[in-house]
Amino acid sequence: MPTSFRIDKEAGIVYRTITGEMTTEELIESYTSMLEHPDFRPGMSALTDMREKRASAYRRDVLLIAEFVRAHHDRIGHLRLAVVVSSSASYGMMRELKAELEESPVEIGIFRDLPAAEEWLGIPVEG
Repeated sequence: MPTSFRIDKEAGIVYRTITGEMTTEELIESYTSMLEHPDFRPGMSALTDMREKRASAYRRDVLLIAEFVRAHHDRIGHLRLAVVVSSSASYGMMRELKAELEESPVEIGIFRDLPAAEEWLGIPVEG
């Protein structure tokens, strides 16, 4: 599966990388694995790097992901999610997801570069 994550328990941040092509079902499966990880805690921040993901999502996919987030809000908590994208298609998909989750406890920031996403989350930028 072209997704991986690591949890920095002390900093309270989940780092995710999504590459290549993957179905929405595979993506949701990876989110489930993250939520079940023993180091995951509700309210952690998340940084998702999608710069190497090939955009192939449709409105249906956005709705499925939003439905998953709403169904698991108690396990997710208030989440600040920074997403780094490289394509206009991925940017548009994430804007749709952000609009769909506007009334949820998930706050989404969409970025074209990693340092801006890290700054938004308050992650010290190495330099």
